[in-house]
Amino acid sequence: MWLLSLVFFVGFRWRYFAEPAFLLYPLIVWQRLRELGRGGGRASVAEAAAE
Repeated sequence: MWLLSLVFFVGFRWRYFAEPAFLLYPLIVWQRLRELGRGGGRASVAEAAAE
């Protein structure tokens, strides 16, 4: 019973927390790349390290 509840809880969290992240992440990356392409916006440390 404990294992079943653990699997359900992990599945529940995965569905409602990971799926929106997977949907929003490409939009955020696209917007930041578009701002960098225009020369505007500020580059974060992660973006500077990726270049």
